[in-house]
Formats: sequence, structure tokens, C-alpha cells
Amino acid sequence: MELAPFFPRPSFLLLGSLWCFALYLRTAKHITGLFLTEQTMKTARKLHTLLLAAGAIGWGVAVLGVLLPWKVMTPMLQSMGATYDFSDQQMQYWLRMACGGWSIIGFLFLMALLKPRQYGNLVPLLAWCSLFEGFVLFVHGLLSGLSLFPFAGDVLFCLVVGGGLLFFSGSSL
Repeated sequence: MELAPFFPRPSFLLLGSLWCFALYLRTAKHITGLFLTEQTMKTARKLHTLLLAAGAIGWGVAVLGVLLPWKVMTPMLQSMGATYDFSDQQMQYWLRMACGGWSIIGFLFLMALLKPRQYGNLVPLLAWCSLFEGFVLFVHGLLSGLSLFPFAGDVLFCLVVGGGLLFFSGSSL
């Protein structure tokens, strides 16, 4: 897809968006930190836990792509909007490889959820990785000309989980 000459390159758009979002989160967290009470702290902890659980499930569900037989995977992928010929062995290999990586990310979310004292320091990294993935999906979904169905849910999931974890994490939790 040819971009108009005035449109910034996708990498600049991505980096600029991440910087603006980080600045917004830092400012919003500072302002809301002035009004925290014990009840809002409990709510923030619950939301933090809920976002970790959502990350563990949302990323970890990809383990099905590793374990299920290919004849089961094909209709599942097609129901999510895929139109590619999945009889290609190289495509099957790449999809299983990607599912394995996403499963590992889900496992890291699960460890941060179940053992926060040992793995809580992973939360900012997982949050920033989710934000990065959300922005990558957004930019490339738009550049690819996809309709909203295939990619809007993934983008929202990544941005909400990543942004929420950054917003609700910190030394006060």
C-alpha cells in the first residue's frame, strides 16, 4: 500500500504514539495518585489482578494452536476471518511457531498473577510488550486494509491490558 508523501512512516507513527501514550499514562497516574484512598487502592489491586488474568487467558489461549490437530485449527482460523490456504506446510509451521511464542507470553502473565512476589517485576515488561504489540497490530492492520473484525479486538485487548497494567501497577499496589 503506497502511503501519501505527507503521511509519516509507520515506524515513526508507532514510536510517536508509544511516546504520547507513555506521557499520558505518567501524567494521569500522577494526578490520580493525589486522590487515592484505601477503597480505591483495593479496587486498583482487583483491576490489576483482573488485567493479569485477562493477559494470561488472552495470550495463553494460543496454546490451543500448538496442541490441537490441524484439521481442527483450520475451521477455527477461518471463523476468525482467515482466508489463506492452510494446506501449505510452511504456513502451518509459522502459525504453530507463533502460537508457541504467544503461549509463553501467556505463561509469563500467569506466573505474574499466581506468584506476584517472585514475578511481579515482569508486569511492566509484559505491559509495554502488550502496548507495543497493540500498536504494531493497529498500524499494520490499517496499512493492510483489513476490516475492523479481524484486528480491532486484538488491538483493543493489547492496549487495554498493557495500558491498564501500567496505570494500575506501581509501588503503591
